[in-house]
Amino acid sequence: MTVMRKEAGLSQVRLAERLDLGQSFVSKIERGETYIELTLFIDWCQACGVEPGVALDALLARQSEPVRKSLSPTTPAS
Repeated sequence: MTVMRKEAGLSQVRLAERLDLGQSFVSKIERGETYIELTLFIDWCQACGVEPGVALDALLARQSEPVRKSLSPTTPAS
């Protein structure tokens, strides 16, 4: 969420204004201290100029990366 906001060139304050939220709430979301509803996720994406489906795909890919690494076969040492 932070990357999306920064790539859009928005400060937390500016994004909060666009979403009619407090800056501290945006900060809590970005730090992972609170979850957001799907409708807020969609609004966040739109405020950043990103298609929600594209953003969700990127988030899911990032979340599954540690799982993929742990499932990769280990190459035996020579």
